[in-house]
Amino acid sequence: ADFDFALEHGESLRQVQRRNLMALHRVLEVHPGETVVIGTHGTALSTLVDYYRPGFGYQGFDRIRGLMPWVVRMTVDSTACVEMTEIDL
Repeated sequence: ADFDFALEHGESLRQVQRRNLMALHRVLEVHPGETVVIGTHGTALSTLVDYYRPGFGYQGFDRIRGLMPWVVRMTVDSTACVEMTEIDL
């Protein structure tokens, strides 16, 4: 409910999102125009999806918990996601 909540010595979801976006943007800068595969855990991926598709939130995360591993194909142009597709395993 609170994207900025963090336990003591922990990270908020917003901090996780910011950290993962910075890492994603670095990868995209180093590999422009290339296809890149990134593996991560559900919380990190969910914060990225929520950044590009606001409103994904807890309901979206709760929906995918039973789908793990959850695979998402994103086409990112600079820092904007122009296409996002879930791949059903």
